[in-house]
Amino acid sequence: MQYDFSFCLFCLGVIAQEEVLQSPRSLKVSEGEQTRLSCSYKTLNFYSLQWYRQYLNKEPALIMLLASEEPQSNGIITATLSKAHTLSNLSISSAQPSDSAVYQCALNLSVS
Repeated sequence: MQYDFSFCLFCLGVIAQEEVLQSPRSLKVSEGEQTRLSCSYKTLNFYSLQWYRQYLNKEPALIMLLASEEPQSNGIITATLSKAHTLSNLSISSAQPSDSAVYQCALNLSVS
């Protein structure tokens, strides 16, 4: 059985010199498969990056917050951050029906 994963491609949009792009745009995976989502960003004022999951007809919920390059994991979902490559990856180790949702990354910018 396959499950749909959707991703926000334009979560924050372009604000001055900030930009967030996610890939792939959408994804179908079979139960038990591993999958990875990527989020590249451009900013001069990085503070942290957040990953959100939004189920159908629900509000987005924070699932990972990355302020350093130390990987974050809950045992099923792992998020990594490379400030040098301005990239974050979110990996789901074994896709389940409950993982079918819209996943979004967003930047939290520092105030200069």
